[in-house]
Amino acid sequence: MIVLLRKNYHGRENILAPRKAGEVCATIDYESIAKAVLFTENHFKQTFGKEKFMSKFRIVPLSKEFAEKIRQSRKDEFGNDVVEQIATGYGPCRVSLTPFTPGKDKRLLFSHSPFTTRNAFNQNGPVFIHEKEVEPYSDIYRFPPAIKADKVKFPLSLIGYSSKQKMVFTKLVGDVDVDELIVKIFDEHPKVEFLHARNAEACCYICKIERA
Repeated sequence: MIVLLRKNYHGRENILAPRKAGEVCATIDYESIAKAVLFTENHFKQTFGKEKFMSKFRIVPLSKEFAEKIRQSRKDEFGNDVVEQIATGYGPCRVSLTPFTPGKDKRLLFSHSPFTTRNAFNQNGPVFIHEKEVEPYSDIYRFPPAIKADKVKFPLSLIGYSSKQKMVFTKLVGDVDVDELIVKIFDEHPKVEFLHARNAEACCYICKIERA
């Protein structure tokens, strides 16, 4: 089939009326096509470019299995009794990495060490999880948005450790975009094997951040 085009007074090109049975007339609006292509290109850059950027690191919350063990045994890894209480602060929950609702949510308080090696840098401290089972944080290629968005309730610091679990880097996040800062740290500091995000005021452990 040979298609012939001519421009109409709208600046569009029309396929001429069909000359054979079964041929279809159509109008090609190149202006609309160009806008659609531009939108698709920008959307691709914003979506997939961002995913590629963010996939340089991985967020590691406390596991569902570990949390369930704490709920069932009511003992932490140091033999201390787990404390059940109504939330008086925002947390966050170290499994879901979402804030608590003060005065409403039930939470469990216990001592936890996010390290695997016993050395001078091994720090244990208080953490919270929901009293009831929750799903672990799943959007692992970006920092938890509910924590990132509230710099007043969640002032952050990032602590970098080597493969031998020695502290080699510290940084207050402040007003900087924490996702961009994590990528920058991993790019510029090859000795940093992983990071811990902590509350910059209370110094409590929030989550682990690994190279992806």
